[in-house]
Amino acid sequence: MHLRTKFILVSLVGGLSSVAITGAVLYIKAKKNIEQAVGVSFQAAAHNTAKLADNLLHQTCVAVDQLSRMRVMEEVLSVDRAGELQTYLMNFVRVNNSFVRVAAINRDGEIIASSDLDEPGHRFGDRALVERTLTGHPHFDDVGFDEPSQTWVATITYPILARYDARQVIGVLCAQWRVMQLSELLEIDLGNESAKQAVQVMILRKDGLVIASSHSPRSRLFHDNMRSDGVLSGLLATEHTRGYLEERDPEGRQMLVGYDFTGADKDTSAIVWTVLVRQDAATVFAPIRRLWGWVIVVAGGVTLAILLVSALVTDLLSAPIVEIAKMAERVARGDFDVHVQRRSSDEVGILARSFNQMIDDLKSQRTQLLQMNDELSQSNEQLTTAQNKLMHSYKMETVGRLAAGVAHEVKNPLAVITLGIEYLATGFPDNGDKNVAVVLKEMQESTLRADSIIRGLLDLSASNRLQVVEEDINSAIEQSLQLVRHELMKNRITVDKHLEENLPHLKLNRTKMEQVFINLFINAVHAMPSGGILSVRTCTQQLPTKDEGSENSDAAVVVEVADTGTGIAPESLSKLFEPFFTTKPDGVGTGLGLPVVKNIVELHGGTIAMANRAGGGAQATLTFKVGKGVLDYEQAAHLVGR
Repeated sequence: MHLRTKFILVSLVGGLSSVAITGAVLYIKAKKNIEQAVGVSFQAAAHNTAKLADNLLHQTCVAVDQLSRMRVMEEVLSVDRAGELQTYLMNFVRVNNSFVRVAAINRDGEIIASSDLDEPGHRFGDRALVERTLTGHPHFDDVGFDEPSQTWVATITYPILARYDARQVIGVLCAQWRVMQLSELLEIDLGNESAKQAVQVMILRKDGLVIASSHSPRSRLFHDNMRSDGVLSGLLATEHTRGYLEERDPEGRQMLVGYDFTGADKDTSAIVWTVLVRQDAATVFAPIRRLWGWVIVVAGGVTLAILLVSALVTDLLSAPIVEIAKMAERVARGDFDVHVQRRSSDEVGILARSFNQMIDDLKSQRTQLLQMNDELSQSNEQLTTAQNKLMHSYKMETVGRLAAGVAHEVKNPLAVITLGIEYLATGFPDNGDKNVAVVLKEMQESTLRADSIIRGLLDLSASNRLQVVEEDINSAIEQSLQLVRHELMKNRITVDKHLEENLPHLKLNRTKMEQVFINLFINAVHAMPSGGILSVRTCTQQLPTKDEGSENSDAAVVVEVADTGTGIAPESLSKLFEPFFTTKPDGVGTGLGLPVVKNIVELHGGTIAMANRAGGGAQATLTFKVGKGVLDYEQAAHLVGR
């Protein structure tokens, strides 16, 4: 054999050996980098999915908790004779289709009301679950199959507490949540990639049963069990560990799996579900495997340039993979606004495109879960609003009963006093003292005002209409100040008046409006025990209309009553108009003054707001739209906040 041939052969063997060794090293390094980058992103996706599942479950439990606190739940004590609780539960399930069934159970285990018409009157099947909840603690029963609805559900129970004694449990609210909703949120579609390239997200019960999955036939749900099939990632996640690994699935395919667990921020007794994000390893490493064949072809044709090709391959592989690894680290920190720059259309470009598509799909899934959480939050807010309205209705009913009793006990004595004053006014001998007639007149006006206040107390809870005439509100203010002048002088209070002249006339009930101002003036006197300044100001303002894009405005008369007293505690501002709430000492205030004032103002089509002044003291601002007219109570109820 010629030396040239040997040299060529040696060169070829040496070159091909170098290429083979270099290619093998590059292949192992690239595979490791890809496994790390994709594995970290899969683990991050599993972590975020677990957090969103925790949030969804938390919002669901909050909805059940708030439902258990509704006033209507006390019907468990009266066996829901009127069917009010039954109707409420049926409407709740109709609106919240994520629940299969909701039932109210008394302490004896009898179903009092249920969204299922066939259940009331029967015994609840799981007596032990009822007994655990009757201890005063909610309970979450892991996913199980519900025979009546033929559906897999998670059972959530909350104690129903007595209204006036939060330590007394009067029943149990049991809600069965539809688990199939998890699968609807986990669907991930990788666009133009084949079904084999789809990233599969799975949620497992603690024993390994698959309760939710994307890219999996529905028939496999609640059938496959990853722990019994020997899936290591599912076992590790149930032991409160997270990470990623490469393993074989029960069908023998090599898979790259990221795993995490739910309930990470809960105690160890909380329900733990396992979240797996996995993809076929052949799909993950397909680009790098094709690169190996590409290196061999280049080596056979370009033996003399093998080192240059190796350097080129190193650059082609390392730069995109390092970039993917950095992006994967950002994804692990929760930043999904990443995108790998695609520099070519070869296998590395395909890998970059697949990685970008995977991040986009994970981001889309996260957005869908957040949107679901927002919708659930809105449902909770609506439940809270309904509860507040119901509580207000019960308060007004109590005020009505109290007002009827007060009217019965006080009106007859007032009538006797009024007749006595009239007798004195006509039969008292004229001894030349002019003050006697003045005092008797003031006594008569005061008794008439007391009678009017009693009627106002009745107005607080009974629908009525006012007899009104067009009046100058300044005149009502002047008369009210005249009626309280003795209180102002006795408490060393100076009046600072700024009443705008020629105000537009308003349709007023003079007696009711004077009652409003007298109440505000007396409150100001009580707030200034050491004396001070009572400021009364009226003016006109232009209020913008609610029509978008409109430049028109409504004329309004504004009345401001301010004092230099102690002000109002911030925590009390939101409660001032609640019946029976008072900031005055025991025996001084009844808590009915401002609620009556608010009702009278709203019956006149106006609004009232209370606030603290920057320089000290408090201020009441009354606003009346000119030409608004008088509303009845049902109409005035819609004016709050205008």
